[in-house]
Amino acid sequence: MPITVLSAGQKGLNTEESYRMWIALHEDLLELSTNCTHVILENSGHNIETEAPGAVVDAIEKMIHAVK
Repeated sequence: MPITVLSAGQKGLNTEESYRMWIALHEDLLELSTNCTHVILENSGHNIETEAPGAVVDAIEKMIHAVK
């Protein structure tokens, strides 16, 4: 099963430690499948869907093509 994880590249109000832990938790999701992609959006914060909508659309389109 393909999995795509989108992560904010900007830590926002998180401390450096909590941001690293958050990214590590996202990376743990990649162990659920052998077909995974992790994208860290450097110019996006927590609201990826509004701050980087093109990246969300791209990820969805790639997922659709992967499961066809």
